[in-house]
Amino acid sequence: MIFYRLNKMSRLIKSYFIWLLLFGWLFSCQKKETANGELFSKRDTVAIIQVALEEPKLDSIFQFAFPGQSLKLVRNEFVQQDYELFFHGKPIAIVDYDSTTSEIRLNYPGRFFGNVSVFRRLPNGEVKIVLIFRGSGTAADFIATKQEDRWQITKRIFGKI
Repeated sequence: MIFYRLNKMSRLIKSYFIWLLLFGWLFSCQKKETANGELFSKRDTVAIIQVALEEPKLDSIFQFAFPGQSLKLVRNEFVQQDYELFFHGKPIAIVDYDSTTSEIRLNYPGRFFGNVSVFRRLPNGEVKIVLIFRGSGTAADFIATKQEDRWQITKRIFGKI
């Protein structure tokens, strides 16, 4: 009797485990989506980030805050290691973290790191992108629209963090 119950329990556990694996496999094969439910092509993502980085107002801030330094972007869900981005004709390094700390920023010139903290499609086809540069304490909030197969910044707000 004990062996019968153990055998029945063992089969129940095995069948539960098989169902669990099946559901895990089915859901892992689904296409991943961004937080806003829409995917961007790599081409569009790179083009939008690039046009935001080419904003003239940002350029004037950077010339003052980071003369002669090369820009680095922090890799995250919006910026991948294989993205080819440029700033002043120089390739932008994609790094794992921003080494700027509050102590460094208070006592020394900041480091030239950027972070794309928001990258979201808006309901009207526009894209919201927010760039944070802790080394200079700059935040840039952009709205980009696609016009004639090119992305352009149509709204911009700059602030301090």
